[in-house]
Amino acid sequence: MPEVLPRTICAVDTGRFLILEEEAARLSFRQGLPVDWIREHVKAAAVHYLFSAMEHRLSHRPGCLRSGGASC
Repeated sequence: MPEVLPRTICAVDTGRFLILEEEAARLSFRQGLPVDWIREHVKAAAVHYLFSAMEHRLSHRPGCLRSGGASC
């Protein structure tokens, strides 16, 4: 049976969240709200939870499941 990924990958503060949003937009990974809109509406003291959206199996490492940059 394949390894099950946790739904929540990690929690980040607002500063890190905005950096990740900017990087995702730069790399054309985002499909949501514009980063400027997020920056104007996000609470400075909030915690943001990141979730896995994609799954990648490493064929050269049996039983290894990699998602969202997590290492095996």
